[in-house]
Amino acid sequence: MHLLGKSKCRLISSDSEASLSFAVSQLLALRLCSITSSKFSNKETSVVVNESVRGANVFVFQNQCKPANDSLMEILSVIQTCMLCSADRITAILPYMPYTSLHHVGATEVR
Repeated sequence: MHLLGKSKCRLISSDSEASLSFAVSQLLALRLCSITSSKFSNKETSVVVNESVRGANVFVFQNQCKPANDSLMEILSVIQTCMLCSADRITAILPYMPYTSLHHVGATEVR
């Protein structure tokens, strides 16, 4: 099954990854879905997808330029919101994945 086949596709981007997602949306002739991201007083992230993603293949663009933990929680919130809204498939596009340097052999060993 091709990801961009007959089913509908949705592109979602965080504010920090506007350039890559905009270029992809122009290339594929798809527009970006709008989302609203905010923080509660206890610093938890709230994400609202302002368009229907039911039955869609959703591509989520997220750059990790904020503090790494905030970025990871934001993309997890977007993914969870899309799952709860019955998206068919969700693909995360991360140009940089934090904490990957910890996965090298010897990086977590005590010397």
